Amino acid sequence: MTNKERFNWVKKHFRYSFQDLSLLDQAFTHRSFSKKNNERLEFLGDSLLSFSISRRLYASRLETSEGDLSRYRSELVKGITLSKIAKEIDISKCLILGSGAASSGGGNSDSVLACTMEAILGAIYIDGGYEDADRSVGFIFNDRLMYLPDSSSLKDSKTKLQEALQREDRDVPVYKIKNISGAEHKKKFIITCEIERPYKITEGIGHSKKVAEQKAAESMILKINNEE
Repeated sequence: MTNKERFNWVKKHFRYSFQDLSLLDQAFTHRSFSKKNNERLEFLGDSLLSFSISRRLYASRLETSEGDLSRYRSELVKGITLSKIAKEIDISKCLILGSGAASSGGGNSDSVLACTMEAILGAIYIDGGYEDADRSVGFIFNDRLMYLPDSSSLKDSKTKLQEALQREDRDVPVYKIKNISGAEHKKKFIITCEIERPYKITEGIGHSKKVAEQKAAESMILKINNEE
């Protein structure tokens, strides 16, 4: 894709026209292609996106609690949501990847797609200022902000389990690391979740401690529900 085509693509999907075309290129450049890549722009865009979404939720959800606002924001700005949006607008065709990353499917990587979304917003902020970047966020997220799900459906498994136990005046669950294996870049965690009165234990496996804990909590919820 040419620079002009990227310019028109951003204009169409983000409603923004870049003045500095070098920033436009950098926003799409993966680290596998050049040292001058989009990682720093991603860092900036991540913070900008979080604030822009927070501001919009605060203004539009006047009766919503702080906890629910946080859950809505997390749902909107998380990597998988950004990746879905990136796929909807076909961002992969604009990426500038090294030959290795391109041949190994880097253009379809959820993390690469999500990071590029953030980098574009960071680049818009530098090129045009906060108002332009905020306007782009509003355009990109308009439908998702209008049709948010019930906040209770966004609670993670650990939160759901803890709230269920507290309603019954029971102690909070205890999570313990049972095993860690695998290479540094590909670790596997096995975490146990234990509750008392009556005693039950479940396990969760994941590529991070957080993921494994969530899976252990999810298993515990299923175990409790099946035994009631």
